[in-house]
Parts: sequence; C-alpha cells; structure tokens
Amino acid sequence: MEAARGRQGLEARVKVSFTDLGRDMVFDIEDNGPGITKEQERLIFIEGYTTKPGDNHGIGLTIVRHALEALNGQLFIDQSPLGGARLTVVVPKVSY
Repeated sequence: MEAARGRQGLEARVKVSFTDLGRDMVFDIEDNGPGITKEQERLIFIEGYTTKPGDNHGIGLTIVRHALEALNGQLFIDQSPLGGARLTVVVPKVSY
C-alpha cells in the first residue's frame, strides 16, 4: 500500500485474491504502484534492502522468503494489470 500510495496518492489501489488450487493455495497481491524492476527483483529479499526513506523498512519480504522456504512455497513477480507489481505466492497444502 505504501508503494502505491507513494505513486498514486489517494488513487492508490491494492488487490488481494486467493484461491484453493488442487494441492496449493495461491495468493495474488497487486497494486498500482511503481512496480518492481528486474534489478530490484534480485535485491528485494535481502534483509535491509528498501526503496523507502526512513527507518523500519526492508524486513517484510525477507520474512516472506524465509516463511516460504519453510513451507516449500514459491513466489513469482510480474507486472500487474493495475500498472504496478503483482506478487503471486504459492503455498502447498499439507495433508495429515
């Protein structure tokens, strides 16, 4: 939301959807922010990396990466039809 708000102000949009797809749960998070460049794709999961000014940034996607590793999940980055970024998170369901 911060990225979208920084680019779009009061017109910022974030869309979150999820679906139960066979053996996986799939989450899509899209916004109309500035998007994620190919260079940023290599950096955004490094702890402390941020494009935002100020303190207390650069940890969220590191936490996501560690959680997905523990869950054997995946994350895909693409451009959103809204104009910004789309992150697709795939988390396998666990059968007990």
